[in-house]
Amino acid sequence: MLSIFKIKYHINIRVISLKRNREESIAEYALSPSVEIVGRGECYVDKIKRISKLTKENIVFELKEYSVSVSGSELYIGSFSGEGAQIMGNITLVEFLENAESDKISYGNG
Repeated sequence: MLSIFKIKYHINIRVISLKRNREESIAEYALSPSVEIVGRGECYVDKIKRISKLTKENIVFELKEYSVSVSGSELYIGSFSGEGAQIMGNITLVEFLENAESDKISYGNG
């Protein structure tokens, strides 16, 4: 008998500026948007201002100071509300893009 176990991981990411003093950084952390990645097939993004791109290969959400780009295949929005969105599909890359897209922070294969 052959058994295959799928390993799942859960990552919660928040991007904040550490240029401010500690008290401001803690407050900013509490209010900052977050991205949660669960395995390779599920991702949650909160505090979304708008969706700027929506294809099966790439979904881009604009947040307050930056954008979050989720890339992969067969991507779709499983649920969407004022609180955030659930992205489903084969997720291969999550990128945080500044407004000018000049500075990227990437997680995944890209």
